[in-house]
Order: sequence, then C-alpha cells, then structure tokens
Amino acid sequence: ISARSFALVHRSAFILGTSEGEEGAGILLLPDPLFSGSASSFAAMAARVALLLCLAVGGAQAVTVTWATIAGGAWETTTNWVGGTLPGINDDAVIPNTITGAITVSAATVSLKSLVLGKNALTFATTVTSSTIGTLTHAETAGTMTMQGATSVFNIGTVRLDGTLGWSVLTGATVTIGSFYFNGATNYLSIGSTPSSKVNVSSYFEWKGSGNYMSDPQSLTTCYFTIQGAATGVIMPTGGTSYIAVQFSNYGTLTYSVSTAVTMYAGHTQGVFRNYGQLYLTHPYASGQLTYYNQAQFHNYGVLWVNTTSGYSIVNVLNNYNLVRVIAGTLRIRNGGTGYAGSTINHDATGTVQFEAGTYTVAAGSTIGAGPNVVAMSTGILQVNGGFQA
Repeated sequence: ISARSFALVHRSAFILGTSEGEEGAGILLLPDPLFSGSASSFAAMAARVALLLCLAVGGAQAVTVTWATIAGGAWETTTNWVGGTLPGINDDAVIPNTITGAITVSAATVSLKSLVLGKNALTFATTVTSSTIGTLTHAETAGTMTMQGATSVFNIGTVRLDGTLGWSVLTGATVTIGSFYFNGATNYLSIGSTPSSKVNVSSYFEWKGSGNYMSDPQSLTTCYFTIQGAATGVIMPTGGTSYIAVQFSNYGTLTYSVSTAVTMYAGHTQGVFRNYGQLYLTHPYASGQLTYYNQAQFHNYGVLWVNTTSGYSIVNVLNNYNLVRVIAGTLRIRNGGTGYAGSTINHDATGTVQFEAGTYTVAAGSTIGAGPNVVAMSTGILQVNGGFQA
C-alpha cells in the first residue's frame, strides 16, 4: 500500500501499524526488532491478534438483518431472521414486501439503527415499554403498523412514509419523532382508542402526497398530534383531499402552501386545530384552499398569517386569543366564534375578512380592522363589544 499516514505502537512481539492508501485503510503487523521468538511463533500470535482486531471492528459496524419467515411470527424468534440473529441497536432491520403474515414485537426494549417496513402487519405489543429507532421508512403500496401500551414510549429519529401505510398509535402510547415526512398516497395515522395517546414532532414536519389522513377514531379530546416549539414544517398536499381529524396543536412554525388546486380539511369532524406558534397560509391558487372545518373550533393562541394572493382560507368557528393578520387574499370565517380580550384581526389593503353565517363576538378589549381594508358580511352577525376600526 502506498501509505499517506502511518502509526506505530510497540508490543512485546510485534509492532502494530495502520496505513491508509489509495485502496483504503489497512492493518500492518510488523516484527518487533527486540522480539527473540521464532518466525512461526510470531506468525501465530499475529494471526490471533489480527482476528481479534477484525472482530472488534466488525462488531461495531451496521449489519442488515432481514426477516425470513413469510408467514410472519414473533420478532424475538431468531429463526425468523436470515442468519438466525436478532437485529440490534447498530443494525438495519428489513421486512421485505414478500412477507404476508403478521409480525408481533413483545420484547420490553427494542433498539434499531433503522427499520424498513413491508406490506404486512407489524404490531408492537403493550409489553414493549421502550423503543428507539434511528430511521423508520415505508414505501410500499400497503401495510400496517401498530404501537400501543399505556407505559410505552417510542423514540424515532426520522419517519419517512412514502407509500401507503395504516399506522395506529393506541392505548396511551407516546411516540416522539425528530423529523416526520408524512408523504406518499393515502397514508393513515390513527391516534386514539383510549385517552392520552400522543405523537410529538420535535424538529421537522412535512405533509405532502395525496389523500393522507390523520384521525382520532374514538373522538377522544386527550389524544394529540403536536408540532413542538422548536420544530418547523410545511403542509403541501399535491393532490386529492387530505384531512386532519385529530387534536392537532402547533407550537412551532408551520406553513401551508399548495402548488395545485387541492383542498385540505384541518380539524375535520372530530378534530380540533390549535395554533400556539406561527401558522402561515400562503397558497397562491384561487381554487386551492385550506379549510379548518370541525365540530368544535379553530383556536388561535399564536399568530395566524394569511397571504393567499387570489385564494382563500376557511375557518369554521374561529376563537382568537392573539393575532390574525390577512396580508392578501380572503379569510372566510364560518359559523362565528369569539375574539377574546386582547386579540386582534388585522387586514392589509389587499386583504379581506369575510364573516359567513353564525355570530362572531368581538369581546371588550378585542379589535378587528386596521388601515385600508375590507370587512365583508354574508349571512352572519358581527357582535361588537370592543373596539372596531374600519
């Protein structure tokens, strides 16, 4: 090897050298000039040390461990894995798309470098109390995954859903994700069945694709999907109709923008959308809209920015506790709501606030309007108990 670097360490029988050349790094075992043994004894000792070094280095490297049993089975059964070894913290676990049977994980602790899901069903039983996965990916046209357990905590560095997956977080489980890419087509995230099931995103959230859906099937008000304070994200569906039907809270900075004429219902049916951070509505197409439609309300505790150019956004029952600013486009408020004391709805020269049906109450200490703007009424009532500027 044509060495670029070389290091020597004295040993009783040999000198250990490492070199790095054009063909990569290597290990050199050279005779120590002070060694008095025979050449054969030196060779035997060198061989044993070299083997130990290779085992030590190899043990720290990631290994791909593939599921083998088509009929599914228990995760902890070694014979279900190619090579007869369970995947560990430094390993990439892969479930091929040829597997048809259900797989159940029952071990109390599961740690993986990565997990690739297939088309079958994967269930983490309630006996799993702690699970750490570096990266979880799914790119198949089918498949389900269930995470459950009142004391179960799942920590996942990155989730990439680029296919069609039915993912259920049930019975009080908590899932914390660093970066969550909720893309693909017709992905379904269900949070519920019993109170206190939670999914948290701590760094980045991306919602793209077509027809993706978040749901709380039991209409439980204590099951949450939360964008945490340090997180940023973008909601940018590319087709079809998407739904947020969970208790969705944004504490970070979230932008909604579409590049085509699509509709997204945020807070559909049993869901509620709460904004505690910065929420930007920036879609530029007249036929593209973000509709906050629910049986409850849209709650704004942070700042809601509307800049839709020729488009519009619809909020069903707006409860405003802080600031709504319509820079451009139209914000349509349906079925009333309340502007609480200290809250403001501002709209610039090209912005319009339109009240449609219901009664919107402007409480004492709340304000609507600033500068040259438009406040439009449809069939609703604007009940002013505070200040009004037009």
